[in-house]
Amino acid sequence: MLKACIRLVLTLAWLTGEADALTIYRIGGSSLPVPELAEGVEFVQLDWEEVESAQHGQIELLKIDGDFIEPEQLDPSINLTPRLKERGGRVQTASRLGWQPSGDTEAVLWDEDVETAFLGDGHWTTSGINARNKSLVFEFGGNFTVERIKFYPRERFEEERFLQRFMIGISDGDPLKEGTREYTAGTRGSFLDFDIVHRATENTTSVVELELPPVPILRMLFEAHENTQGIWEIA
Repeated sequence: MLKACIRLVLTLAWLTGEADALTIYRIGGSSLPVPELAEGVEFVQLDWEEVESAQHGQIELLKIDGDFIEPEQLDPSINLTPRLKERGGRVQTASRLGWQPSGDTEAVLWDEDVETAFLGDGHWTTSGINARNKSLVFEFGGNFTVERIKFYPRERFEEERFLQRFMIGISDGDPLKEGTREYTAGTRGSFLDFDIVHRATENTTSVVELELPPVPILRMLFEAHENTQGIWEIA
């Protein structure tokens, strides 16, 4: 992960209603001395932390101090999924009522315990869920370049419980693109659309590891069908 600190000071000059009145706004650089000003010129110091969403401002994935703006650092060796909630993200699962928060049943997919597993036995088609496929949407809490996705069954079931049919989709969350992406998932007015980056119909590999495109991703879709024979599982 590239690490960099950016010293960013933005200075804006604003003419007020009176022809000769000038106000200079400086954003950032609060430790710098006040510039020399001509007579009648007003100076206003603002900090990056004062960005207000109500005034169409927003700060994402940045650490800010008085003098520096630093990109938030993520260790590429750490699995993002178990830490989504603490980062403002979430996981949703498809049901007959639309997208719903995932629960304990799905939590075994990312509990980092190789001895627990989600069973792809088609139970999501009954028990009040009534979904045709097992569909999950991972929302990362920000736009990230995600390197890869990896899943596999428990070691003792590697030869028989691999996932045969699945799709992986991505979305940057841009609302201007809604309705233009190639695949729509959801029901009852609760729809999300995605660009499909991986699709398998006859997979026989137990350990599936797939690279994702080097583009910002806000949401990722994982959709799996029942196997044509037997069940699948993900540890």
